[in-house]
Amino acid sequence: MADTGATAAGTVLGTMGYMAPEQVRGLATDHRADLFAFGAVLYEMLSGRRAFHGETAADTISAVLNADPADLDVTIPPALDRIVRRCLEKRPDLRFQSARDLAFALEALTSMSRVYAAGPEAPPRARAWPIAVAAAALAAVGALIFAAWVVLGPMPPATLVGEFLQVTDAAGEEKEPSLSPDGNTVAYATRANGTWDVYFVRVGGRTATPVAADPARDEAGPAFAPDGSRIAFHENDEDGGIFVAGATGEAVRRLTDFGFHPAWSADGRRIAFTTEAIVYAASRMSTSVLWVADAAGGAPQRVEGTGDAAQASWSPSGERLAYWSNTAGQRDIFTIPVSGGTRTAVTDDAAIDWSPVWRSSAPSVTTAAVRSGSPCTISPGAPPERSTTTRRTAPDGSPTAGASSISRFAGSWCCSTPSRSHDAC
Repeated sequence: MADTGATAAGTVLGTMGYMAPEQVRGLATDHRADLFAFGAVLYEMLSGRRAFHGETAADTISAVLNADPADLDVTIPPALDRIVRRCLEKRPDLRFQSARDLAFALEALTSMSRVYAAGPEAPPRARAWPIAVAAAALAAVGALIFAAWVVLGPMPPATLVGEFLQVTDAAGEEKEPSLSPDGNTVAYATRANGTWDVYFVRVGGRTATPVAADPARDEAGPAFAPDGSRIAFHENDEDGGIFVAGATGEAVRRLTDFGFHPAWSADGRRIAFTTEAIVYAASRMSTSVLWVADAAGGAPQRVEGTGDAAQASWSPSGERLAYWSNTAGQRDIFTIPVSGGTRTAVTDDAAIDWSPVWRSSAPSVTTAAVRSGSPCTISPGAPPERSTTTRRTAPDGSPTAGASSISRFAGSWCCSTPSRSHDAC
């Protein structure tokens, strides 16, 4: 009988507590069951306990099928926690879909640890997590990273030179920061009272003020209007929804009933958005669609011809939109006229290129983006140029205009980069 390379339906092979739910049930399995087992091993390395365990084999099987692992220690960064949770999803289609995607996510986490290392010295408890990450990576994913290295080739180290200014110091996760045009205020999403809410804080201050804190919904993805007078954000549920509020939280109004990741046109009159909330570039759940809405209200218009489109960014002229697309598993940057038509590829290679930001002072199709975890500048016809320096903060300690915000566990950090006009992390 020919060996198909997959476990046949009805066959249960594996170690109890590390087998995926479909494997426990005796269903047909594929490589995603191995990613589940990897997640169980990584969880155990980070926590010192098994993800799924019971007094008897039946109890363990029940835990694999029905229970979620206990929360990891608060010192584990949320990005790593999400990787583990993604691996341990009960449904195979909700896990990473390949070892390659998982390797990209781990590489991005490693890049973030290098960025944090350039900032101010962290307290001993906060510095403990890179050690755990390194130990887990060495023991559990050496072969995985080596395979990605063979496929993708080595990535040059990202060296950030400059000054970092801490913006927030509250406990918990803060994400998706947006810096005001004058560089003095940061809006961000945080889980403050059991739901995700949007807050803003003055750079150099410590008092966070809610922009959107409706207890009946999750809110995230803030984006300052070009004149700094308004903030757009999205509802963080299955369908999303775009809202606009005054910069200090007044006059909140719903603009659309669906959509995520709002992006303002340079004149502040239109907002582009897409239909999938992006958490990991390496793990996509749908084909995202690009839409444009009038900031004053009215029915949004779909931009035709994009293919899959995520996290749009306007050109300074307002005539084109940059976005990234998942095409047969390859993540690349494209641009397209706002009116729709034929898309133009900016990148076409194996690296994950995502989260583009159009540079306001650059030629019409030069964008900044995240390339396999590190910021870089991308222009058609030229190799991507990795961002290696940052501008220093002003003498009074405030960042220069056009700075980018970088969110991190238990605090957001703000720096300015010459390669992008606002956050692309």
